[in-house]
Amino acid sequence: MAKKKTKDKVVKKPEIKAKKTEPKKPEAPKGTVAFKEVIKTHLRGLAKKDKLFLEKLKNPKKDINECVTYIVNQVKASGSFGFPDEEIYQMAVHYYDENEIKVGEPISEVHICNNNAVMLTEDEIAKAKEEAKQKLIQAEIDRMRKKPAKAPKSMPKSTQDALAKAKEADQAKTEAKKVEETGQASLF
Repeated sequence: MAKKKTKDKVVKKPEIKAKKTEPKKPEAPKGTVAFKEVIKTHLRGLAKKDKLFLEKLKNPKKDINECVTYIVNQVKASGSFGFPDEEIYQMAVHYYDENEIKVGEPISEVHICNNNAVMLTEDEIAKAKEEAKQKLIQAEIDRMRKKPAKAPKSMPKSTQDALAKAKEADQAKTEAKKVEETGQASLF
């Protein structure tokens, strides 16, 4: 640090050092988060089985973002829109196998569809079924508690009369049931 004298005080000025900048590795294209996870999972599984590939996967010059960029550029160059999973996995392995490989320029935004299904445990399935059952029961209870809607005025008179008769019949059945249960008839 350089020193500068002022009245009775010595002030230390910080030295400015030039930062060493390393070339920045490209980020994976937007829209590839889930795809990146699928590729990582596959590569980790392969590395567990193959110790030689594990060493290639640990190469500090390689990373998943460049791998995804490489795959996206290979797919784009092919002109095809769909690939089997195994072919995409082979591209990822090829990226890590080759020391000198042309990755290509990052593509700003891509839309990748994964066909991986979510696998639930038996407990999660049972819990989801129970929650769905409870929602259905509550919806039915709510529906039954609602007052029946009055017939709209645009309904023909004959339909309104039929609904009124059906309502009276339901009330009569309810009254008959009460009389049966209690043994007392209502005078009103």
